[in-house]
Amino acid sequence: MTDDFDSPFDDDPWDFPDEGSELVRPRTEPLPLDLALAQAWDMRYVIEGELLRRDFYRFVKAAWPVIEPGTTFIDNWHIAAICQHLEAVTRGEILRLIINIPPRFAKSTLVSVLWPAWVWLQRPSAKFLTASYAKELATRDAVNARRLMESTWYRQRFGHLFEFTSDQNVKTRYQNDKYGYRVVTSVESGGTGEGGDFLTVDDPINAKEANTELGCYNAVLWWSETMSTRYNDPKTSAAVIVMQRLAANDLTGYLLAQGGWDHLCLPMRYEVPTAGHPRLLRTSLGFDDPRTVEGELLCPQRYDEAATARLETELGEYGAAAQLGQRPNPRSGAMFKPDLIRVLDVLPAEPIEWVRAWDLAASEQKPGSEPAWTVGLKLGRRPSGRFIIADVQRLRGLPDAVEAAITSTARSDGVKCPIDLPQDPGQAGKSQVLYYVNQLAGYILHYSPESGSKVTRAQPVASQMNAGNFDMVTGPWNHALKNELRSFPNTGFKDQVDALSRAFARLAGVEVSTGMLDHYRNKAAALLASKIGPRPASTGI
Repeated sequence: MTDDFDSPFDDDPWDFPDEGSELVRPRTEPLPLDLALAQAWDMRYVIEGELLRRDFYRFVKAAWPVIEPGTTFIDNWHIAAICQHLEAVTRGEILRLIINIPPRFAKSTLVSVLWPAWVWLQRPSAKFLTASYAKELATRDAVNARRLMESTWYRQRFGHLFEFTSDQNVKTRYQNDKYGYRVVTSVESGGTGEGGDFLTVDDPINAKEANTELGCYNAVLWWSETMSTRYNDPKTSAAVIVMQRLAANDLTGYLLAQGGWDHLCLPMRYEVPTAGHPRLLRTSLGFDDPRTVEGELLCPQRYDEAATARLETELGEYGAAAQLGQRPNPRSGAMFKPDLIRVLDVLPAEPIEWVRAWDLAASEQKPGSEPAWTVGLKLGRRPSGRFIIADVQRLRGLPDAVEAAITSTARSDGVKCPIDLPQDPGQAGKSQVLYYVNQLAGYILHYSPESGSKVTRAQPVASQMNAGNFDMVTGPWNHALKNELRSFPNTGFKDQVDALSRAFARLAGVEVSTGMLDHYRNKAAALLASKIGPRPASTGI
């Protein structure tokens, strides 16, 4: 640990000099009582300050009455766990940390107020860039941290380590005389020219905007194109993101999919891991959730069973699963219940009616972008009437790569497996279909425009899956498919569900209704036909 404290002693602050050294002048007369008491009191601050400087958890408990006067500090294992991981970030042992925890469990106080004030006891020169979804919230925490550092309690114990500069001491940017600073920014304010040794993001998404694609997209775009470029040293600078989960495609979901982040996940209720539904909660420090009983509360002294049940009712099933359980959808699934799928080690040796359905995209993945996937799902209908998913092909690529994937997969499936493609509206869609008709000569090719919403198209297949009428062959694609099913329709990507819906509609002969829109469209067509006669049948594609 780096120590910027200029001490007259050796590197070890407890290695006091001998009585005969120049630093200790022997006295022939006793000190006056008031001076002796004063020096003893000062030494108490020195000793206590050194103990607090070495231990963030101890610092949190000691500083709590200063920042939360009149509020009782409720100690719990989750506070110690957060402190342990923030200490590891300070030491450079963790460079990327995500903390997911329900609201009102002191996450902002720990991460955005107390931790920066403690880091400056180790490295007064450390530079912080701190953010939230709104600049007012990030400013509030920066001000509270500065008030702590300007308090009598803090200055008595640590005032010799640094002083605030008078020319850089405003709410949104303050600096100390060791050139450490804290700068405030936000998702809504966009870019900043500042950088940091420590980047902290506390609640990047407003809960009111989490159910909109735009709310999550803006936070992800802000991180990937702005905040992620603000590290002062890409090799040693660190980032800490603390938030409650709000949606499958929120910033946590995006970053966990990228990989490389330590994930400290602290749900309100403990979920016992199962083979079909694992929760990998161990961090690089070896931390495991200490709870063992299904449904055990995070901190019953803070939220007991009655208070938790009341909050779960108020939030509703999906809100509670995300904000409290840190699982953006209920364990059983939102629209689909993929845990009811029976997994088979090998394909059954029986006649199966097959179809390979595709959901098409033509976007190449680039840094900072998350384009849609092209998905080809092979679905079969067994003699028993059960459905079986045998394979999922999933790629991101330009049109040439998509075309190559469709043709090579068709050769692999064989000519007896029909292919079902979506037809885009307009002449471009017709031209695309004609192209694939020529490319896949000899194969059974179906094509049709999409009708209705993705949710409407998925309802028939969801009914069969939730009735336990689905099998799936073991494969490396199982986990991604189950995750998308479990999160649908609130997931960021719906390509696999779309392909599954199309395949099921082909095998089951399902005509998906588009609801009231089609009802009025059909009424208008009937009225028109009654006046001018029926419309001639189309002779083209």
